[in-house]
Amino acid sequence: MKKITVKIGVDMSDDLDKLDDPKNVDKFPDSIIYFKSIRQLASTLSAQKLSLLQYLTQVTGEPVTKVAIELGRKKEAVSRDLHQLEKLGLLQMERQGKKVYPKVSYEAIQIEL
Repeated sequence: MKKITVKIGVDMSDDLDKLDDPKNVDKFPDSIIYFKSIRQLASTLSAQKLSLLQYLTQVTGEPVTKVAIELGRKKEAVSRDLHQLEKLGLLQMERQGKKVYPKVSYEAIQIEL
């Protein structure tokens, strides 16, 4: 299962210092997103964005327009959320002609407080 780890209140430089020791390399997750606070996490990964991610893990291969219809949201709002999630590395947007298909990059999100 491919997962991403979210760390809150941890300084990335602390983790980088630990990685200087080769014994620690295998102890770290492959992918990590750092947030300064729970407030920053909550504003970045809102309930709507998390619901969107969860939906995309269950339903694949649908264009943005269909995703918006299925979720009862405006296409513009879904598109904005998808682009923000893409910037975080949580999904990829694949363009085929005029249609854009979101694809989730991870099957699980692990949050470390």
